[in-house]
Amino acid sequence: MGISPADKSSRLICGEYAVENAVQRVLAYEAVNTEDAKIQMFLPDRLDLTKTLVELWAGGANLRVEHLLCFPTTGSDCTQKIGQLNQILPICLVSHGRYSPYYFYDRPSIVNPLNYYIITPHYLIQLSPDCLTAQIQCSDYLIQHFSEYFQRLLTSCDLLVSYKAEVYDALPDPGETDNKNGLRFLTYQPCLGRYFTPEIIARHFSSAEGPHQTLWEQTEKRSAFLRSVSENYYTVFTEKGLRDFAETGVILALPSCIPPFEVEERIYFLSQLRDEIASGQISGLIANPSNLRLPNYLSLYIGSDTELHFDTTAAFMYGPCCCHVHVAEKSICQAFQTFLHSLPGSHLVYPQEETLRILKESITNLENRPREAHTAEGACGVVG
Repeated sequence: MGISPADKSSRLICGEYAVENAVQRVLAYEAVNTEDAKIQMFLPDRLDLTKTLVELWAGGANLRVEHLLCFPTTGSDCTQKIGQLNQILPICLVSHGRYSPYYFYDRPSIVNPLNYYIITPHYLIQLSPDCLTAQIQCSDYLIQHFSEYFQRLLTSCDLLVSYKAEVYDALPDPGETDNKNGLRFLTYQPCLGRYFTPEIIARHFSSAEGPHQTLWEQTEKRSAFLRSVSENYYTVFTEKGLRDFAETGVILALPSCIPPFEVEERIYFLSQLRDEIASGQISGLIANPSNLRLPNYLSLYIGSDTELHFDTTAAFMYGPCCCHVHVAEKSICQAFQTFLHSLPGSHLVYPQEETLRILKESITNLENRPREAHTAEGACGVVG
């Protein structure tokens, strides 16, 4: 149950647990009682509303949230920025585009008229930096004043993420990424879209349900583009993800209407991947699970210095293809690129000979098994 605004008096709340509980009750009240409620917030570091917002959206709440984030101004280390991105990413993925995080650098006095705050249609919650004290007010005048002030602040800030909701919209336009910049994939399963031939695409997408014609066309364009990238092409994946694909023919990053790939197609994909890794045409790396864990519910790929993309897969607990999240903050994108470039030869991935051995073993096992009939089961996401 949320807090009712019937009592218009101010309330002073003390204690971290009491403060967090009060904030959760206010948001729950607005989610239930206010249609298309708009939430504006600038939060202290100690207050993490990720779980609260994810649960509200997963439960069908129609909230729109604008969140102001503070980034550090100096130094090349962007650990803090990546930490904040990691914290808000679940909210982005579940919000269906209704969560808008903005960022600014440093902490000028203009963002702090009365410390930290959350503005809702019926409440103004002011928070201390240590999250030990909060004041809840229901004054319509104060709520309007803070809301207008917050909106003016956003005009001098940058939006951290943008969204694309449709599966085929999430497929990158070949014209949006310069193939000289290369592509880098960090995914549970290897990126195999590079090996999709027009014949394979036609065979699988022609039997798909829904708006498959657009997806078919977009997939053909993307596969052609992936093949055109000849430098800085990285695919980092897991051994389990590779073996899962070899066993089932399911790519978690494909729409559920697309049938699993047949044994012959799996052999072709994995043989092409092995040959290109062996020749050095691409960098194919298997993550060492003791040092680098890649979730099966999330795919990440990087294009240029201002292209960092996240997509959910069929394994995401709140549903596949919730939305495609694009991050354009340059230092974050560069940090991810630097990290991926540091992987070959590091303790975070298997040595190349081990990667090639696992691929050869998977191919041999497929060659020695009975051929399977083409089935209509699949998984969900974006072509990887």
